[in-house]
Amino acid sequence: LYIVDIDGTVRPTSVQSEADEQGVAWLSDGIYYVSAASGDYRYRLFEMNVDGSNTRAIQTEGHNYEFVWSNDMSHVIFGRENEACVGDFCSNTYIMQTDGSDMRQFGDIYVWDYHWSPDDSDIAFTSPIGPFSARIYIMNADGTGQTLLSDLDFWEYPGVWDSVSGWSPNGLEILFASNRNSPERDDPYAVHQYDLYIMNADGSDVRQLTTLGINRREEALWSPDGSHILFISDRDGDNDIYLIRVSP
Repeated sequence: LYIVDIDGTVRPTSVQSEADEQGVAWLSDGIYYVSAASGDYRYRLFEMNVDGSNTRAIQTEGHNYEFVWSNDMSHVIFGRENEACVGDFCSNTYIMQTDGSDMRQFGDIYVWDYHWSPDDSDIAFTSPIGPFSARIYIMNADGTGQTLLSDLDFWEYPGVWDSVSGWSPNGLEILFASNRNSPERDDPYAVHQYDLYIMNADGSDVRQLTTLGINRREEALWSPDGSHILFISDRDGDNDIYLIRVSP
């Protein structure tokens, strides 16, 4: 891990290894990051001083993935594989305070693509509903009130994979990617075309934004004023950045 000053000066931190570091969060009292030993993929949460010194472990148990901090940086949600489970979708969701305290499990639900609402009161997420199919849900920040939002019937729309991309800045809408209109949707081994959609935070008023396909679904971003969305697409053969207006 490195720290870059505003003037472009690059400073190494105390974390210099062949491990896989990711998921960095900067707080006033320290830098938090996720790391796994090379080839291990068992991610852990660590902290170091803001000058890059004094690395210390916060959470070291389990096979964890996808640490996502709340907007106020007070809590982090993450997934942990359930090693006692046999079969597909064997993981659980946990939340804890950023310092590692008060960790608790959100039931037995397999979740990824966590996205906190702007006021941190809700979390939108993706979860499977069957083979090669996933839908978008929302829950309260304490894990209660889990509600299905993208409710296309599994039997009528097999192979549909909806994936959360983020909330609008005002918290009223959710951006997501889906292959629901892909010609190859029913073939789980085909290369699917994904497009961007917007829906209200209660799942109503779904509308399609793009029609030529996107990739790298997790990297679609809403502008701070909510008027535009940036996304990456290889529609012209290369991975390029595109901008689309979504409001006047």
